[in-house]
Amino acid sequence: MHNIGLMGFGTVGTGVYEIINNKKGNFHKNFPNTTITKILVQNLNKDRKVICDKSILTNQADDLLNDSNIHTLIFNMGGLEPSFSYMQKAILKGKNIITANKAVVAPNLKFLTDLANKHNVHFLYEASTGGGIPIIGPLKKQLHINEVTHISGILNGTCNYILSKMFSSDSSFADTLKDAQDLGFAEADPTDDVDAYDTSRKIGILSSIAYKTPIDLNHVSTRGIRSISAVDVEFLKSKNATLKLLGISALENDHYAIMAEPVVVSNSNNLSLVDDAFNQVNFHGSLIQDLSFKGLGAGQFPTANAIVCDLMDILSASDNFHTDFSNDNIKHDSSILSFSYYVRFTLKDEYIDNNFLNIIGQSFDEPFELLHEGSNYYIKTSIKTRDHISELVNKLSEYCSSYFYAALLDSNLAVI
Repeated sequence: MHNIGLMGFGTVGTGVYEIINNKKGNFHKNFPNTTITKILVQNLNKDRKVICDKSILTNQADDLLNDSNIHTLIFNMGGLEPSFSYMQKAILKGKNIITANKAVVAPNLKFLTDLANKHNVHFLYEASTGGGIPIIGPLKKQLHINEVTHISGILNGTCNYILSKMFSSDSSFADTLKDAQDLGFAEADPTDDVDAYDTSRKIGILSSIAYKTPIDLNHVSTRGIRSISAVDVEFLKSKNATLKLLGISALENDHYAIMAEPVVVSNSNNLSLVDDAFNQVNFHGSLIQDLSFKGLGAGQFPTANAIVCDLMDILSASDNFHTDFSNDNIKHDSSILSFSYYVRFTLKDEYIDNNFLNIIGQSFDEPFELLHEGSNYYIKTSIKTRDHISELVNKLSEYCSSYFYAALLDSNLAVI
C-alpha cells in the first residue's frame, strides 16, 4: 500500500482526491493499492463539494509531516511559505514530494532536487509549468538524446484568456480582466499573472532543466500586459497580427538569455491560434528539431492529472526523476535574444505637434519605421536588445499619456 497525504484541499486538491480515492478515471485500475490517508485543510467544518471521508481531515501540518505511514506528500498549497519549509521537513522525514507550486519550485529547484537525492526520495513538479500539459517528463527524456537550445511558449492561461478576448470582442483590458475574475480564470489579485511573474517562473523552471543549470530569476526580463490598450488591439488586428504573453529562452555558446514579455505574433503563426485558457510550449532539440505541446494550462482536472502523472512515475519507478545541473560554465547574456519592436506612443495634448517627430528622430540611433495617426505614433524599430528598447521608451514616456511596446516574433512582420 502506498499512502498519500494532501497538503491543501482546494480546487486542485479535490481533483486529485477524486482521481485517487473516488476512482474518477482509470488510475485506480492500474494502481489499486494507492490511497489518500490524510488531508491538511484550513477549515475542518467547511462544506465541500467533493464526497470525502471527513475523518482523514486535519488542520495540523505535523499530522502529515510526522506520519511515518505516509510515503508521498502532494502539495496543493500556493505561495512560498509555509510550503517551502514543509517540503524541506517532509524530505528530511523520507517522504516523496509532488507539487504544482512554481513559486517554490522556480527559485529552489536545484536545492530541493539535491536535498531529495541526498535522502533517496523524489521531488517532482510536472504541474508547475504547463498545468495539464505533460512537458517536463518529455523534456527530460529528450535531454538524454538532444541538446535543447530554445524554449518558447504561452505559459499563463489567465493572460492568454484576457488577450484572446480583447482581440475577439474589442473589450478593454480592465473589463476583460474582471470577466476573467468572474469566471475563475483570474485571482482577485491578478498581479502574478498579468505582470508576468507566473510566466517568468515557468520559463525559468523549463530553462533550468533544458540548459542543465539553475536559472537566476533576476535574469528573466519580465514585463506584463497591463499597459495594452484598445488602440493597440485595433492597430494590430488591422495588420493581421495578435498579441501573446510568451516565455522565451535561448542557449548559444554556453550563454543563455531569457524573457517573459508580450510579443506580437502574426496570424499565420500557430501560436495565434492558441486561445482562451490554453497553453502551448515549444522546444528545439539538436536532433528532434521542433516539438510542440498544447493543452489546458490550468483547471481542476488538467492540473490534478499532471500531479497524478508524477505519482505514477513514483509508483512505476520511472526514469523521469533525474535533473542534471552539471553545466557550471553557462552564463547569462541578454543580447542573445534580440528583436524588432512594435512601439505605440499616445502623446499628451501639449506635445501634439511636429516637434515630437524631431524628438523621435533624435532618440533612435538606428533605422526605424513610423506611422502617425492623430496623437498616436506607431513605430517599428530595427533589431535591438530588450534593455536598449526599454531605455528608449522610458526616455520618450514623459511626453506620453500612455505607451505600449512588444517584441515582434517575426522581424519581417509588416506592422507599419
